Amino acid sequence: RSAGLSAIAGFGMNITNLGALEALIQRGIKAAVLSQELTFKQMGFSKDAPVPCGIIAYGHQPLMLLRNCPGKAAEECKSCSGGLTDRRGIRFPLTCAAGCAELLNSVPLWLADKLDRLPPLDFLLLHFTDETPEKVAAVLSAYQNGGKPPKDFTRGLYKRGVE
Repeated sequence: RSAGLSAIAGFGMNITNLGALEALIQRGIKAAVLSQELTFKQMGFSKDAPVPCGIIAYGHQPLMLLRNCPGKAAEECKSCSGGLTDRRGIRFPLTCAAGCAELLNSVPLWLADKLDRLPPLDFLLLHFTDETPEKVAAVLSAYQNGGKPPKDFTRGLYKRGVE
């Protein structure tokens, strides 16, 4: 706070209801990213929120945080391919920082063609990881203009919901 920065509750806080949001507001957050496990209908509580609320609407979603890089045993970091391949041949990207590795989904979350179905939100978070500048520009254009999804994508968990 002394640096003039505002705390934002990220997706890892797993905010699923107004009570959880209010508890975080009491601790000083100024905005919140809602849980990726909520349905669009379940996100309706955000219309009553006293802080801006949004969702992750694009990106290779983090699946797992690893203390040890799984690629490190096979090769040195400088020559690492930056991913794991499963038994079906699907590659899952890895990003490394601060002594940890984060395993990302093999396909990006895509909602650009479903923006009209989203609940009222204050913002959408586009989570870029290893995209090229050209890919970033294409994704931004798609989200501004309601573009079609790429060949391989996911809708995430937004249809499942929590009970």
